Amino acid sequence: MSTSPDLVNDGMPTEAGAAIFNDVVTRFVDPELERRLEAGTWAPDNPVVLFQVVFPYGAVPEVRINRGIGGTLMAKATRAIEAGEEVCPEDFSEVAGYEPADKDRDVPHITGVLTSIGWHLLFKLGIGHPKRHDYLARAEEFLETARESLRAGRLAAFADNAFSATELLARGELLAYAPTVDLVLDTKDHGLVASTYKLWADLGNTEKRFAKLLKQMSKVRKKGRYLDCPLDLTAEASESLLRSIEEMHAHAAARISGSEMPGQFNVYATRDLRAGEFVGSNDYALKPPRSGKPS
Repeated sequence: MSTSPDLVNDGMPTEAGAAIFNDVVTRFVDPELERRLEAGTWAPDNPVVLFQVVFPYGAVPEVRINRGIGGTLMAKATRAIEAGEEVCPEDFSEVAGYEPADKDRDVPHITGVLTSIGWHLLFKLGIGHPKRHDYLARAEEFLETARESLRAGRLAAFADNAFSATELLARGELLAYAPTVDLVLDTKDHGLVASTYKLWADLGNTEKRFAKLLKQMSKVRKKGRYLDCPLDLTAEASESLLRSIEEMHAHAAARISGSEMPGQFNVYATRDLRAGEFVGSNDYALKPPRSGKPS
């Protein structure tokens, strides 16, 4: 298929856009077309006017062509079109956006659309894991129980439940960012969640005060849960902690829902990257490489 897009996402430098387009086509689309040709499920003269690469978590990327793509595409028509009339790329221009089908709403994707003025590339790669919503809901249960315990004067129970709420909020938030999903998705290690959240905060990707709060609540929880040290926690201090956790809840909920997601993240490159090159999870890290050269 053609690898010379006339337009790739408004605002993207032409050179970078073309490089990304070519990389996606070469890496994913062309091999899929070759596979279909060999299987006899694709005709050599069949034009490609739509393609999509989806990246489900825990599975290999899936390549979809033409009618295999679902969702809703927003584009400007170049002529009047009657209901039920068959349309072609020449009938549209100025792609305004794309909404995936419900089953793909939380799945990263790269979608190519051919119009009268060339190829448009639309993508959403920074999508978090669907389980982030479940962790937020679970955190809210523990947070409400912490409130009830504090009202009843059960400070040990408050400490334990407040820590659980804080840790679940941190984990849910980390699952909202593509670079941190694999680091915390299936872990049962409290220390790993806390250290990952701290690294993410140290990079400026979330508020440092909430990473410090998680560390503080871990210490408070130990005093409330175990009897080898006194629980020197007052009602006034607990009220202050609760307010901080509620602020963290508002912050994490906004990140998990995507309503207040940053436009970019800071990470360290693990290798030299070319402009427009497709970047995978092995190409970045939360710690600088051993050379100490940041990126």
